[in-house]
Amino acid sequence: MRLSQTLESRRPAIIAYAVFAPLVVGGTLAIWRDSIPHATVVLALVVVIVGAAATGVRWAGWGASVSSALWFDWFHTVPHGTLAITNAEDVQVAVLLLVVGVAVTELALWGQRWQADAAQNAARLEVLVATARSVADHRESELIVREVEEQLSALLDLDRATWVPTAPGEGAAVLRRDGVIVQAGVARASGRGGFPTDTAVALPVDHAGRTLGRVDLVASAHVSRPTETSLRVAFLLADQLGAACSRDDGPRSNETTPLPDRV
Repeated sequence: MRLSQTLESRRPAIIAYAVFAPLVVGGTLAIWRDSIPHATVVLALVVVIVGAAATGVRWAGWGASVSSALWFDWFHTVPHGTLAITNAEDVQVAVLLLVVGVAVTELALWGQRWQADAAQNAARLEVLVATARSVADHRESELIVREVEEQLSALLDLDRATWVPTAPGEGAAVLRRDGVIVQAGVARASGRGGFPTDTAVALPVDHAGRTLGRVDLVASAHVSRPTETSLRVAFLLADQLGAACSRDDGPRSNETTPLPDRV
């Protein structure tokens, strides 16, 4: 199980830690508050906030920052045992804890998104390299078709992708290279509304200006919303498939009859 999945499955425990850990730290340090400067208390609470924010759970980071500000006020500002603050410097410290918590949380989330995007891009590049190597090695086009079908299904989050050695029919939903789906003269962005669930979307397979066939992209059980990068990779895979199929008459369809546009 990936780390992100583990953290997601333990979200309640993480949020509970974020909310109650500042109480434990602030209350424990309050025992020596006459000898411990506020700077030490603040640093200890910041460590708790950073630990909560590093999980990538937004509510954990925000909860830790709010909790830290409240318990710092309760245990370490005069009058003790209340949420009143009479010292301007203490007000600044409480606000700083809130700001630090929100900032660190958002930075952690940004870092996780960047890492996830980098991992996805690396996986897409590996897919393209593997397919290009298959074409360069002159593997049988049937094997390349199966490989591309599997890769497109995973890449675009589809129920299935099926090669059909005929051009898209009239009125079929066709995916263009700019990510727009055109059907019966009506165009819409695939990334905004996702792929339609009531019809297959045809990904044209061209080579040297000639349409060799299509790959029918089917997402009938759920809505697929591919990213712009995923769509670019999908067309690169289609180009590789076109190069493989152009070497001979091309592979036959998996289906005994072409997949209909309606599913």
